Amino acid sequence: MPPQTLEAKLRASHDSQWRLRECLLSLQLQLKRKDHLIGCFKVSRLFLIFFWIFPLSFLLEIWWWELWVFLEQFEANMNARALKKFVEENQRLAVECDKLVAQRCRLENECALYDKDREALMDFGNDADERAREAQSQVLDLQRDLLFMQNEVKKYKHHHELVYHLFPTLF
Repeated sequence: MPPQTLEAKLRASHDSQWRLRECLLSLQLQLKRKDHLIGCFKVSRLFLIFFWIFPLSFLLEIWWWELWVFLEQFEANMNARALKKFVEENQRLAVECDKLVAQRCRLENECALYDKDREALMDFGNDADERAREAQSQVLDLQRDLLFMQNEVKKYKHHHELVYHLFPTLF
């Protein structure tokens, strides 16, 4: 696999990790907004209790403590529902967070494998370059030896021709 492909995959992995981090931050922001909304809802209920229902209790001839017990039960019921929704949302966010963490771990492992492969390829390339330099050196040595041998053969041929022309009776 070429180093460019590995680098592209590494960049894609980093981008994916960044997107997962952004998603996590977004989910945390949503959780904070919902907490704020719950707080605002509680304040508005208290406003309703003290400024609307309490004055009406005298008109309806309801004792204030009966009203208070009813409102306490109503608030407890509302709190239980809000708590149940909060727990469900928290569980959903926890599952989503676990999925994101698992995906991040897979991407980190994949990046580590790509880094390892890239290093192995770089080592292989360096070894191949070294072998190529050695082979080139051997080729140059062999070419030099070949030229030397060709010159020796020419010299011996020339020597043989001289001897043959000078002493033809010997052959």
